[in-house]
Amino acid sequence: MILAFALCATAAAFVGPAAAPRTTELQHHKVRSQVADLKIYREEIDWETGEVVQREVVEEPVAKEPVKLKYTYEERRGEEGQKLALPPVFGGVGAAIAVAAIAAQEPVAALFATPAVLGAAAFAVNELKPVPVTYVGNCVEINQCVGNEDRLKAQFDKHASEAMKLLLEDVTAHRYFEGVHLEPALKELGLAGLGPDPPTLIEAELSGGGADDTDEVTLSLVFYSPECPYKLWAALDRKGTLDAFFGCNAEVEKISQPEKKLAVRLSVLKPVQTPAAAVPIASAPAAAMEASAAPVEGAVAR
Repeated sequence: MILAFALCATAAAFVGPAAAPRTTELQHHKVRSQVADLKIYREEIDWETGEVVQREVVEEPVAKEPVKLKYTYEERRGEEGQKLALPPVFGGVGAAIAVAAIAAQEPVAALFATPAVLGAAAFAVNELKPVPVTYVGNCVEINQCVGNEDRLKAQFDKHASEAMKLLLEDVTAHRYFEGVHLEPALKELGLAGLGPDPPTLIEAELSGGGADDTDEVTLSLVFYSPECPYKLWAALDRKGTLDAFFGCNAEVEKISQPEKKLAVRLSVLKPVQTPAAAVPIASAPAAAMEASAAPVEGAVAR
């Protein structure tokens, strides 16, 4: 009995507990190795020491390449909206018919106002109201902001592309029996139809055109995008799809990750001004050289 107990104790001493910390270190080393494998290195000669060293190759951002699409925004903008709200129009027609019937002492004629009243109610329930437009300027003081809205409107009318003008016209119109603004365009880009809630346009902004700005004018569309992740918008921006679809410079900017808000900024950039080339001294006009060499009256010769 005593001999059996001693043998069991000896075997337990040789087995010991599992090496859990060693497993954790190996897993950590494996993760670090996988991250290191993703990096690209190349051998170069250090000009100071003359030794061969390995330097990490950092990929530079690639410029957008021109993309050819089957359709553009002008072809996928959908039906034109209404500049006037239809519910007040139908309601006013119905009220006029009812007042005229009562004034003519024909109460039965007031029933002709029923279709107009029902039409006003139907349009009111299914109305997609225009989005608000904000005019953003680079004014520091309040006095400098006076007239900023008129300036941006003039800049937009003068420099905006045709697609930008149509887009602003579409989002500021009254629409009926539609889900969200720009729904045909969002479907064409593959941003709608991914879930029950397509991206919703909540605001439009006009900015740019200042002395220190690089753009003539910028139209920013602020979306609430709960179902469509930001990486899909960024992929369209990176591939140049948004530029080709809207026919101008387009960028996507994340505004708030918790609120699922982002902005698509459509801009018309100012032309790049190249600095004037310096004129060599030897090519200066001979007359200018002679004028500079002529003695000045009243000067003292040395």
